[in-house]
Amino acid sequence: MTNHADAVRVVFNRLPVGVVALLVLASCATAHRPSVPIRDLVKPVKPIAYTVGRTSDGLVMKQTPRGATLTGKPGSLTLKPIDGVWDIAAYSYVRLDITNAGDGLVWVRGRLDNDGAVDWANSAASQAFIMPGETATLGFPFQRGGSAYDGPDIFKSMSGKPNGHRTHWKGFNPRKVIACQLQVASSSDAVKLTNIRFTTAWPYGTEANHKLERLPYLDRYGQAIVFDYPEKVRSDQQLVQRHRRELAELKRKAAPKSFNQYGGWADGPKLEATGFFRVTKHAGKWWLVDPTGRLFFSTGANSTGSGASTPLDGREALFAWVPDENDPLRSSAIWHNKHGSRIDFAQANLHRKFNDDWRALHADNVHRRMRSWGLNTVGAWSLGRLYTDGRTAHTLIAHTWHPDDEKIAGVGDPFAPGFAKRIGHTLDNLAKKHRDDPWCVGVFIDNEIHWHGDLVDRIARAPETLHARRELVGFLKQRGKSLDNMNGNDKKAFYSHFADAYYRTCKQQLRRAMPNHLYLGSRVHHCPQAVSRAAAKHVDVFSINHYWPTAGNGSLPGDVDKPIMVTEFHFGTIDRGVLGVSLYGVHDQTQRARCYAAYVLSAALHPKVVGVHWFAYGDQSAVGRPGENYQFGFVDVTDTPYPQMIDASRRMAERIYPARLSTGASMLKLLKEDFAAMRR
Repeated sequence: MTNHADAVRVVFNRLPVGVVALLVLASCATAHRPSVPIRDLVKPVKPIAYTVGRTSDGLVMKQTPRGATLTGKPGSLTLKPIDGVWDIAAYSYVRLDITNAGDGLVWVRGRLDNDGAVDWANSAASQAFIMPGETATLGFPFQRGGSAYDGPDIFKSMSGKPNGHRTHWKGFNPRKVIACQLQVASSSDAVKLTNIRFTTAWPYGTEANHKLERLPYLDRYGQAIVFDYPEKVRSDQQLVQRHRRELAELKRKAAPKSFNQYGGWADGPKLEATGFFRVTKHAGKWWLVDPTGRLFFSTGANSTGSGASTPLDGREALFAWVPDENDPLRSSAIWHNKHGSRIDFAQANLHRKFNDDWRALHADNVHRRMRSWGLNTVGAWSLGRLYTDGRTAHTLIAHTWHPDDEKIAGVGDPFAPGFAKRIGHTLDNLAKKHRDDPWCVGVFIDNEIHWHGDLVDRIARAPETLHARRELVGFLKQRGKSLDNMNGNDKKAFYSHFADAYYRTCKQQLRRAMPNHLYLGSRVHHCPQAVSRAAAKHVDVFSINHYWPTAGNGSLPGDVDKPIMVTEFHFGTIDRGVLGVSLYGVHDQTQRARCYAAYVLSAALHPKVVGVHWFAYGDQSAVGRPGENYQFGFVDVTDTPYPQMIDASRRMAERIYPARLSTGASMLKLLKEDFAAMRR
């Protein structure tokens, strides 16, 4: 254990008395700086006036002195401005507070709309699950354009900033909100929602939030100094005490009763054992099968056990603590790459907690945690030793890099002579450790390739030296066409030809290098059907990164019968001092855990989905990596687990297997049982 007092003494002994005095004063000021509970920032401020623009049959909304009531059958409705648009730019948060006066679990999905709104553009979404008798909040920590930021430059690269500014890949203009769309579902046939209040919260801008922008911004544990919340760490001793309590809990709850050594269904059907993972269709649904022949549904997290570093150079003012050359924590906290120095508070906290052998002890603890929490798969980009310990199933990812003259629009040219060789070389390196590894589920090749809709047009305009262009010319010639007169059908046909060559080559190289492992595709975020249909012919599992309320097919057409793995999804909040809202924001930790449980259960009930991987195991740095600073982890920067998320994960681990094999199960009815057993 690092003795902080000794480390401080070393630093102070090297400094002039006057400087020491200033540092002591600064340290005391930081330690005693008043903290702001984040819940106070998102308290209701100003009601939003609205009219009911549309309701589905059977839903009735009425105004009452305490707020609106909504009664009737589950369905949809639209709230609209009384006149013109809502301009909510003076605020950073919108909330819809609701009391469930009915007897069913109610699920409300909401979307704030601009003109042209769809789920993936010109909108801001959120959702909430509300138990009977409970009051909950549908919270919208909405985004806005980057040019609107008015705060200090030192925070500018962060996705979520202390003045309330947030960015997101899908656009949203808070000055021109035309509607709030609501979808209401319930585990019962009728809903009764009361005390509905639609309000703004958290005044926006530096003038309103200057106290939140004070420097230094992060304490010695990487936590935002100005914010207060339940799990915040105050001392090294507290870190150690928490770990001791957790070890006792991990011993009491060592693993789900239904799991075998791989996390497969120990009490379920026994199928053929091949010694490796495979896929099969059983009882009308796709499944993974573990090496012992047991049905296996993959639940896990990306970046498991990894750190949460942030750039250091030129940003030193953000940090109340940076270890100097003599600090024992420097080796874990500071590292360098070609872009400069980085500081990793997550790793420093592991060093504090586990002492000098922190790397091995941390890895051991992660395996224990995953087993206890009911997570049976280490996802992509995780701590290296987790893949080789032979204790938890894992998925590998192979990144292939191609020179600029052998790719088009960021996609490797499968007709280039070096394409197969480069993929093969990458896979050969993986095979050195994993060719005969029974714990390896399979391999992803590449990640979130941007399959542009106009890819064929780009190929046609490319230099004649591009091999894909030469292939296109020959392809058109066989059809009696040329670049000048090809039509839409020609383009679609060549796109399929291109994608087929890409996935076929990847599969051939994987079968050569690692013949016993599954080809898990390329983790597409979105792609044209020409790509997904071509991929489905070659992959063993079609992988998708799917940031939606529930699991689904993604880009895979419904008529294609292929197993699907959701390789990224998450829900985030801003209630723990990490102000980036992630790709799907909800109000608090209770809602985050319930959304996780609902997503996992929806996947278990889906006939094609064979696994879901959360992004990511730990929160990102509160000041960005740079860019993203998302609160979406199972653990925070101090390696403290979020109790609601752990409850949800354990509950789903016991629920998944019997639910998946059942027929006619109701997701909301099952969730009502689960939420009653989970902490809030």
